[in-house]
Amino acid sequence: MPRLFGSDVTRAELRKRVGDVRQLCHVRSTEHSDGPERGTRLLDVTTGGGLAFSLLPDRGLDVGDARFEGIPLAWLSPTGPVHPGRFEPEGLGWLRGFHGGLLTSCGLSNVGGPGEDEGETLGLHGRLSFSQARNVCVNEGWDGDEYRMRVHGTLREAAVFGPDLEVRRTWSTSLGSSQVALDDVVSNLGHATRPLMLLYHMNFGWPLVSETTELIAPPCEDVPRDDDAANGAQRSRAFEGPTAGRPEEVFYRDIPADDAGWSHVALVNRELPSRPLGVHLSFRKDGLPILVQWKMMGAGLYVCGLEPSNCRVGGRAAERERGALRSIEPGASRTFALRIRVVSSAAEIDSLVATIARG
Repeated sequence: MPRLFGSDVTRAELRKRVGDVRQLCHVRSTEHSDGPERGTRLLDVTTGGGLAFSLLPDRGLDVGDARFEGIPLAWLSPTGPVHPGRFEPEGLGWLRGFHGGLLTSCGLSNVGGPGEDEGETLGLHGRLSFSQARNVCVNEGWDGDEYRMRVHGTLREAAVFGPDLEVRRTWSTSLGSSQVALDDVVSNLGHATRPLMLLYHMNFGWPLVSETTELIAPPCEDVPRDDDAANGAQRSRAFEGPTAGRPEEVFYRDIPADDAGWSHVALVNRELPSRPLGVHLSFRKDGLPILVQWKMMGAGLYVCGLEPSNCRVGGRAAERERGALRSIEPGASRTFALRIRVVSSAAEIDSLVATIARG
């Protein structure tokens, strides 16, 4: 049963106290009406448990703004969630519409730097985050004493003489919850084996990220991408204040899985003025074997990216060269799963840190 305002409440009791459950939680459809994001749809989700976030059906069914009890969780870029019609796929043009948000999906034919692979020209991070979802469906209703909310949509990357890949995406949460679940099924609808690269670019910002924030991960090697990251490797799990001109640092981690096949990391800030706060990220190790950390401490670009992935971020040709490029056969499907949970007390954070640290 949902826990609301410090108490467990049954469905029968709630029916006595509210005329419409939307008094407590909702999935509300709206649309941007101004600026470069004009015409971009939103689904604003409020759980009644402190968690609120905006899904973007026209931007990969990704997540834009996200808050917990009014505290921002996500970093938002200067571009905003521009309309997909403004997408610039060549070279680094992807950055002109990289809105940040709690999640920007990268893939499916490329993740990482632009380049060319087997005669195909590939832009930065692929097309997935600029894809418009079809068959978007919202399901809300009681399941016993649980009120569940689900959003489904289908994304497709297709070209004549090219890929035909489909993502069936489902977001789910419930009344009173501080967690949201993402489940993706990627299928190859074409008749040729295709490369499959997928990265979940999760972007956490201030005040969750500050000089008092820690990245909590099990014991594992932090592998720097380049010299800039190597220079900061001793502090890869800690954070500094924003500095103009500070270069980005990228690290790769092989996070061990628990007995159920889930890998776990967290960002925690025990010293927020309002309350301790942490975000617990879980992901299925079988589909997402790599955790990429994007540590960007630049002024105005002050963000920590935690990015479960099936590849590194050097681009498709680099993955092929190192023998790590994954593919999907005709008619095959692959499943990917993430869970995002907010913890908001010292006791919850202590328990979470202890669990993750044990590995």
